[in-house]
Amino acid sequence: MRRGARAAFAAPALRMYGPRDAAGQLWNIQRGPVTTERILIVDDSAEIHADLARVLPGYALQRADHGVQAVELVRAACERGDAFSLAVVDARLAPGIAGGETIRRIQELDSALHVVLCVARSDAAPGDITEQLGVTGRVLVLGIPFDPLELRRLVDALGHTSQLIRAQALQVAALDRALGDRTRELQRATAALHEEREQRVATERVLARAQRMQLLGQLTAGIAHEINNPLQTLVGTLEMLSDDADHRGLDDLLIRIRAAISSASRITRIVRDVRSFSSPQDGPGEAVVVSQVLEAAITLLGTKLSRIELVRQFDDAPPVLALGRRLEQVFLNVLLNAAAAVASTERTPQITIRISAELETVTVEIADNGEGIREEHLPHLFEPFFTTRGVGQGSGLGLAVSKGIVEGFGGSIEVESRHDEGTVVRVCLPVSPYEPAATPVDEPMTDPTTALDILVIDDEPLLLRTVGNMLRNHRVTLCASAREAIAILASKQFDVIVSDVMMPEMTGLQLLEHLRQVSAETADKIVLMTGAILRVEASSRRALPPERWIEKPFSRRQLEEALERRVAAIKKSLGG
Repeated sequence: MRRGARAAFAAPALRMYGPRDAAGQLWNIQRGPVTTERILIVDDSAEIHADLARVLPGYALQRADHGVQAVELVRAACERGDAFSLAVVDARLAPGIAGGETIRRIQELDSALHVVLCVARSDAAPGDITEQLGVTGRVLVLGIPFDPLELRRLVDALGHTSQLIRAQALQVAALDRALGDRTRELQRATAALHEEREQRVATERVLARAQRMQLLGQLTAGIAHEINNPLQTLVGTLEMLSDDADHRGLDDLLIRIRAAISSASRITRIVRDVRSFSSPQDGPGEAVVVSQVLEAAITLLGTKLSRIELVRQFDDAPPVLALGRRLEQVFLNVLLNAAAAVASTERTPQITIRISAELETVTVEIADNGEGIREEHLPHLFEPFFTTRGVGQGSGLGLAVSKGIVEGFGGSIEVESRHDEGTVVRVCLPVSPYEPAATPVDEPMTDPTTALDILVIDDEPLLLRTVGNMLRNHRVTLCASAREAIAILASKQFDVIVSDVMMPEMTGLQLLEHLRQVSAETADKIVLMTGAILRVEASSRRALPPERWIEKPFSRRQLEEALERRVAAIKKSLGG
């Protein structure tokens, strides 16, 4: 719009008011609406800039004298976040880049910018200009001269459109951000649900296993009770026969009887091993010297370790808090596994046992150079009934039982192994705050010097007679039920009372509670025989001191010692 710039506007430029807008407001061409919209005027004529300033008084106009300057102004506005609403560009810019190229560059910088391209009608047809720029809805070609009102309406409409586009873009960006935030929230929620589901599945597995173990515990407790009663009869009878054969010099019969006793003792250990699933810990623990328990376990294994190089590396260690026979069961299980592992390797079989102490923990490591354990089997080692041995070569209970025993003492057990390299089983136990008790001397069984008046109660006739025979050096009264015992106790006093727990009509525990109400002194004389620690016994077992219980099957010595302890405790309480 350089030449004939004053002729850029047609005669109606003096008309002050145009038609009403959509809101019914009259346009004042000279004053116009008050607005802060920014418009870029790109023209090399100062007169055109002045004319447009008069026609567009309500807008913030920015002047650019050539295309390069216009491009820089648009770039700077975009970087500030204060973009132009509209650009009015002269098609015949000079010097520098032409109007069409200027439009292309500024719209590359600001895709929402609308442009009014002013073209002299004598220069080119609007269609030719559009063809040069390409098909676009953001460029409107306006012929010169033009009506000022037409220009004003055009600028207002395109500026408003530009604002709407920018507002829409902001809305879309906000929606994108909100959608992104929501998507991330959903992803987090999905991850949390997935984790919760995995935890629930894991919990369900644990509960299912606990239910299976509970059923197994009830089953094994029942089996143990049924086995221990006839086993008690077997053990007691064999002991009596052994004593008789020894006195009469029947050597061959004595050897056979003692072999039978040994087999019965082995059955006892198996039953106690299985019962570990259903029974609570036997007590809070006592001071135990680990090296003594290990030596006892090694002695019990005997020939199973005779062809294995056994290396002992025992450091000085304080006593641990445990129960000797339970801890011995753990070491027996681990040593048996180690012996089986080294038997299948071509290397010289070797088992190394280490004892070390650190702070409040004593650690026992039993390492073998056997076949080792495959990596996929390691997570299952402590699962009940899991075994890598062949059918009939292992029950899969050893490590599962050992884990329960060790953790019951407040310790831990873990396994490290590599296939074809060997295995290390590490047992960690807490140091005991108590001093170890003196080791009892295993003296031959002798008849007691003082005969006691003893009442024995059991509903199984054969077992009742067997226990009576085991106490033949005392004055024994036998009765087959708790009700019968109550009638006898109403008229006769005894030094000690031996009662089975599981009996029909009235159990041994119920008898104990009845006697406590009738005569606390009589109730204090009871020693309870149990074949299986069932759930119903658990609380009462913890409430009574250990000397008030004796587990089947028991030997004559164990029975005598239990009764002697009870009588001594009664005398002490009476001040005797």
